[in-house]
Amino acid sequence: MKKSVKPKIIDLLSKKFEEEEYKKLFLIDVTTNPKSNFVRVYIDGDSGVQFDDCRRISRYLEGFLDEDDEISETYTLEVSSPGVKRPLTMLRQFPQHKNRLFKLKMIDGKNLNVRFLEIVNEELVFETIPSKKNKETEIIKTTLSEIDEALVKISFN
Repeated sequence: MKKSVKPKIIDLLSKKFEEEEYKKLFLIDVTTNPKSNFVRVYIDGDSGVQFDDCRRISRYLEGFLDEDDEISETYTLEVSSPGVKRPLTMLRQFPQHKNRLFKLKMIDGKNLNVRFLEIVNEELVFETIPSKKNKETEIIKTTLSEIDEALVKISFN
């Protein structure tokens, strides 16, 4: 790629996500590898993201990128959801995970296993998980800036 495509994609998607049909979607991240002409776009939605959402956004972006003379003709574009292995980075990602278990790495070094309850005035509200040592639960209120990493724990039950 002759120039960074990242600002172009961010601009295109900010406009697209203002459209009524796409308001439920939002951009998480854009990563590029200029050596291999690889562009990865992570999107999410207020109720999750479906394969069809990714496909439509990919086609939308391809239409602009294919016409841009500053971008080399051969590139690989991947549009996907962040997936369960990627930490949540935005407040807007949390509501769809109400009552799910999280592993939090806090900025102060603490590691917490908690259940997400709600967002109140920009604060994330969690409940600690009872353990064999401590049967009592505790409500924890924190801000996103106090969390180093927030991972949704996979539950198979």
